[in-house]
Amino acid sequence: MTQPDPSHEWSSRANGQASQPGKACTRAAVLLWILGAIELVGFGCCGGIFTFLAVLPVETIREMVAEQPMPPQISVEQIHAWAPMFAGTILVLGILPALVYAISAFGVYAGKSAACNLALMVLMTQGIVLGVFLLSSVAGAIMMASPMDLTINVIVFGSILALIIAAIRALLTAREFKQDTSGEQADPWNNNQT
Repeated sequence: MTQPDPSHEWSSRANGQASQPGKACTRAAVLLWILGAIELVGFGCCGGIFTFLAVLPVETIREMVAEQPMPPQISVEQIHAWAPMFAGTILVLGILPALVYAISAFGVYAGKSAACNLALMVLMTQGIVLGVFLLSSVAGAIMMASPMDLTINVIVFGSILALIIAAIRALLTAREFKQDTSGEQADPWNNNQT
């Protein structure tokens, strides 16, 4: 049986060509590292701000936002009370998955199925949560007729969601490599082949 041509490493199953297993694992790992880095920076900054607001006294927060326009329905006391909840939510939904992506990418790069399965599980969970959040925030921005909120939500959460979908696709492509190839080529996801 013939081996796939290495010059077509980026080709897909749709045109009948399969990529090399190492290249598929490398693409998936690089996407996980990129996603992990972006989420660590973004969610880390937001989580740091809310943690900072949670430990500051209310009077200090009031002085900080004195010149800033605030919606009338939100008070400084509410910001101070909600800050620990927001910081915890960001930790659970943003920072911890980013750490999982960064660490599991090493296993994906090495072709370990446990790392792939863990990354897929966290990617799908975070994708569902961010997708629901994106839909609800877009609906809220449309109802409040706020084009700026709509644009920010679509750009920030839409781009993260697009990266999550790309990483899921890359991981599934790497996992399905065994079905695309035959012969003596090794399957990186199953080290117990006989």
